[in-house]
Amino acid sequence: MKENIAASLVRICNWHFKHPLLDPMCGSGTICIEAAMIAKNIAP
Repeated sequence: MKENIAASLVRICNWHFKHPLLDPMCGSGTICIEAAMIAKNIAP
């Protein structure tokens, strides 16, 4: 999955870094990596 798509999915679901994040794709971890970057306020 492309990084920009993963970041968009995290933002669309209104995830907050204080809550657990479950990656439904369970592939290379792109969604989790993008969520971590969003939590650290690093631009995707």
